[in-house]
Amino acid sequence: MKIVSWLSIFLTLIVMAIAWSWLPEGAMVPIHWNLNGEPDSFTNKWTAFAIFPLVQLGLLALRAWLPAIEPRKDNMHGSKQGYSLMFTALILAMFALQVVTLAATLKWISEPASAILLCISLLLMALGNYLSRVRSNFFIGIRTPWTLSNEQVWYQTHRLGSKLFVAAGCIGILATLLPVTIGFRLFLVAIVIAALIPVVYSWFIYKKETA
Repeated sequence: MKIVSWLSIFLTLIVMAIAWSWLPEGAMVPIHWNLNGEPDSFTNKWTAFAIFPLVQLGLLALRAWLPAIEPRKDNMHGSKQGYSLMFTALILAMFALQVVTLAATLKWISEPASAILLCISLLLMALGNYLSRVRSNFFIGIRTPWTLSNEQVWYQTHRLGSKLFVAAGCIGILATLLPVTIGFRLFLVAIVIAALIPVVYSWFIYKKETA
């Protein structure tokens, strides 16, 4: 996974160099789109394309640093493959989003908001797929008072959360086939549901386990 992460960072740096050489000085790059799929925030090319490799390097450093400060070191060590895959997915997502940003700036794609929605949906599916592989810890996963205090609650909550995250990602992919205004709102609803249900479920399972 380290090789994939470093390769992704290298490719991101190449895209950054291409953007800096192809875009004229003073070019304004869209960095945010509203629910109607319209860009509503812009910045200069230096800031827009430098942020992605910086975030990637930060994620890489965080991945290496977390096991050293995690109190439940055995659990973190046992989850190494799961959390490494999650960080790799995030790093790859930064590369994909940078490519979409460049394509949107150069007008290569007509619906950049849909492309971003697709990237985020695929990321959510990847995170959901690996979520159930992470054991109880204080930094990664669905960390509620109930999951952190009971291993069985953590396990059952993350099994459900994993399925909901993947389902939300699938809904996001299908939402790209809809008009942007509808697709974005549908995806936001799916994310909210996928985030809230595991929290409530963890409380319910905790009460059941400790009854």
